[in-house]
Amino acid sequence: FEPGSYKLLVYSPNWDEADYDLIVDIADPECLDDNDCFGMEVCGLYECLMPPAPCQVTGEPVCSAFIAGDTTGKQTDFVDYTSCLDIPLEGPEDVYKMSFQEEVVVTVTLAGQAFTGAVAIMEKYCATEWACVTSSVGQQPGIGVVAQFKAKPGVLYYMVVEGVTANDYGTYSFDVSCCIPQCDGKECGADS
Repeated sequence: FEPGSYKLLVYSPNWDEADYDLIVDIADPECLDDNDCFGMEVCGLYECLMPPAPCQVTGEPVCSAFIAGDTTGKQTDFVDYTSCLDIPLEGPEDVYKMSFQEEVVVTVTLAGQAFTGAVAIMEKYCATEWACVTSSVGQQPGIGVVAQFKAKPGVLYYMVVEGVTANDYGTYSFDVSCCIPQCDGKECGADS
């Protein structure tokens, strides 16, 4: 969390009244970036941790790219994205890496897949849940899955295309679109 004031919401799914205890533990972070760590360790979730092993990368898409791929026979479940998703992903996956020269809003749209698919975007490291920036899971085969994030210049990002279950694999396609915010207060494009 950044310094500031925060509000905590305690939620009951059916608006039932219930007794509860709320404990908030605030501690100084061990690190804020990789320079605060020693040796081979890197900063992840404000802790110094050993970096994960590198991933086998399928390709390096750029803005305005249309890519077709196939997860048949690929590695299955090299990482759980529990920091981004509420459900485990157990299917085969393909990993793509990308970086940008300026701050852009990136939209990845996975479509046409013959399986129930998911997309996860990782920052700097591909095989660790604490690097997850955003993700999206499809509800059924062929339905579009969209993940959007704001990319920082010079930072390496990994995009993981994965099946939800071990039986979710096959051909897929995705496109990458990028938009540069043209003025303050806009997420993308011109201020109209």
